[in-house]
Amino acid sequence: MQGQNPYDANLFFPTWRAAGAPRGEVPYNESGTHSVYPPPSLVVILPLALLPWPVASLTLVWMSAAVYVIAVVLLASFVGSSWRDVGKPLFVAFGLAFAPAQSALHVTNLACLSASLMFLAIYLLAKRLPASNRSQVPAAVFLALSICLKAALGLLLVPYLLWARAWRALAATVLIVGVATAVSLYPSLKSGSAWFDSLRFNSSVAFDNSGSSDVAETNLNRFDSIDLQIPIYSMTHHRKMTTAIGCLIGGGLLVLWFLCKDPDRSLDQHLLRMGSLFAIGLLPVYQRYYMAVLLLVPLIWALRNLELRAARWVIACCAVFLVNTEVLLQRIGLIRAIMVHHPHVANILVGPHLCWLLLGLACLLVHTLRDFSEAAVPSRGYPIGYRMDAKYSKQIL
Repeated sequence: MQGQNPYDANLFFPTWRAAGAPRGEVPYNESGTHSVYPPPSLVVILPLALLPWPVASLTLVWMSAAVYVIAVVLLASFVGSSWRDVGKPLFVAFGLAFAPAQSALHVTNLACLSASLMFLAIYLLAKRLPASNRSQVPAAVFLALSICLKAALGLLLVPYLLWARAWRALAATVLIVGVATAVSLYPSLKSGSAWFDSLRFNSSVAFDNSGSSDVAETNLNRFDSIDLQIPIYSMTHHRKMTTAIGCLIGGGLLVLWFLCKDPDRSLDQHLLRMGSLFAIGLLPVYQRYYMAVLLLVPLIWALRNLELRAARWVIACCAVFLVNTEVLLQRIGLIRAIMVHHPHVANILVGPHLCWLLLGLACLLVHTLRDFSEAAVPSRGYPIGYRMDAKYSKQIL
């Protein structure tokens, strides 16, 4: 708004306090004052800058909570035929108690609002299948806003748009994000490349040298992340190799995701596709605990297919996120106690246990996709999504 470099860390405290932030010392990790949000995020959150900081902070929290509740209730329409069915109120209760969403609200992070907007896009896309052009454009607006707020979250739905051949939604999303990017970059380009140099410096502060997002053991907050780089680095102690291995695992699962064929394109198939895609997207690179709010999508599929053993395992995995087990283990001192005598166990297994859980969940969902692609055409008289070959007949019986 002032035409200054938005990534200059030296301007953070003066600008923040001029907007009404508390005076005096504030405990913080140094990387927290070095913004790494991409330029389009600045355009979307610009209305909040018109408010005093205390009001803006509360506005973001309450707005995020309200949109999240609306999204959860709308997504519940895919579970059960009425509110008398146990699945529908169970999903709403699950969503309201979901620890990742509460964590995002607690730290005033944009992840909850971004995920909620994506959920609204998913609702519009899945409500009427095949999606009409009329329903794709509003969905694209919500998805584009989600990408602008949290690119690492919103972009995870793009491969689904390619699979679903939702070309109008994809084109509208690219157009809206492109306009937001152009608007955000125009003032910066006039002043040269100082903003880009500052952004690169901020990224190095955040992801290296014990920053809040560093994967090294010297970062005591590293277990708040749920991506595979945390345990992989403890095994390799090589940053580039860690990134390469994480991307290879995620990329390999994504290739399998694309290779799975579909006997039909029912609602269950769409939900399973999106749910497995989100689980894969949380694996390769930096993802905080609150990003696991995306697991509500595979949970919908699981509640619709309780007769399948894979669905019950998905529910069990998602139920772990009803409690922030990572914080719990740190509060009771278990990780610290194990670290004294068995540091490798603590750094590779116990501390990043949620990373391995997500890997198992992603593999389970992709395996289920593969089973569906090999199954026969659904038999009449059974709900959409059931493939009545011998294997699934036994499970349902």
